[in-house]
Amino acid sequence: MKKSCALLLLSLLFSAAACSSPPVKNTQYDALTAEHTAQFSLSPVATLRIATEDLNGVKVIGGQGLTFIYPDGSNIYFQTVMARSMGFPDANLHDWPLYLFGLESGEGSDAFVQEAMKSKRYVVDEEIAPTEIRVFPTHNGKGYWALGPEKSLIVLTDEHDTSQLIMINVSGMSEARIKDIIKGVI
Repeated sequence: MKKSCALLLLSLLFSAAACSSPPVKNTQYDALTAEHTAQFSLSPVATLRIATEDLNGVKVIGGQGLTFIYPDGSNIYFQTVMARSMGFPDANLHDWPLYLFGLESGEGSDAFVQEAMKSKRYVVDEEIAPTEIRVFPTHNGKGYWALGPEKSLIVLTDEHDTSQLIMINVSGMSEARIKDIIKGVI
């Protein structure tokens, strides 16, 4: 009996640890200061600057967004997401990252919040498995970064436009290289 109770307690402890949220860190980054940069724009509020020396050997592929594939296999996907294209034309997309990264609870809420919570579960929790969530100011809004061991997701909002946000999916990059990406959008 003692052994089965101990096993039950251990399994509960491990399952609680697996379901716990990563810590949230408020931070600040300086803007990119490289002398020579390339600028990529998807919309008036979605601009990415990258130091030209960091683009050596990089393949850039256009589509609904921009994909940057680096020689080492790491990549960035940069896209603008519009509320109407998500099926929620009247939604305030400033709220999306709050639910997506678990900063707000949305149990029992409307379809928009439920969709964000589903994305949190399947994209953020399972695919990225973040060790930390970072929140930082940008020149015109706020940024959110789910930092995982192999993948990261960055969401940027614009204080003047609640109908769109910028999503940056990163795979196979070091934390230092991702910080350089962030510096190019703030």
